[in-house]
Amino acid sequence: MPTLRSAQPSPELRPYVRAYAQRNFDRTDLFVVEPVPAQLEQVLNFELGTLPGVRHRQYEISATAWIGGAQTSFPGYMDLYPGVESFAIFFQPTGWSQLFATPMREVTNRRVAQPSDAKPHRGCPILRGFLRRVGGRLMAPWGLAFHAACARNEIFLQPSFTRTGPDSSRK
Repeated sequence: MPTLRSAQPSPELRPYVRAYAQRNFDRTDLFVVEPVPAQLEQVLNFELGTLPGVRHRQYEISATAWIGGAQTSFPGYMDLYPGVESFAIFFQPTGWSQLFATPMREVTNRRVAQPSDAKPHRGCPILRGFLRRVGGRLMAPWGLAFHAACARNEIFLQPSFTRTGPDSSRK
């Protein structure tokens, strides 16, 4: 049976982050197709197991890390196969933009994948650069228990860290 776990961020991050969530499909679970509703928040996804099929209305994504911006209309479907394990950070509607100084127009109605993992498609260079720079290191929940992955993200999502970057203290 598929499981879903969620957790709230720390009080300091709540203006920016709405929740953390992890979805697990066992190898014996049935294949499921879920519609993805229009949404206000940006969502940063990490695929830890079998890759789901992400069928956006304009293109498909098959990647281990990707961000979905706010969607003003029905964006598409997700194909959830046995073995899918996903960890996601759901940002407040303006949280991603505030934390990473990214204009909201750069993420709205888009899904952008980490370039090394995805087929080339049109997307936002700012987001592709962000995912390339921090995707594997910053949030990497691979091999971590759910609450440990949440705790790790708490450190890297602090506004003081995101604005100065991981290497700013080494000048």
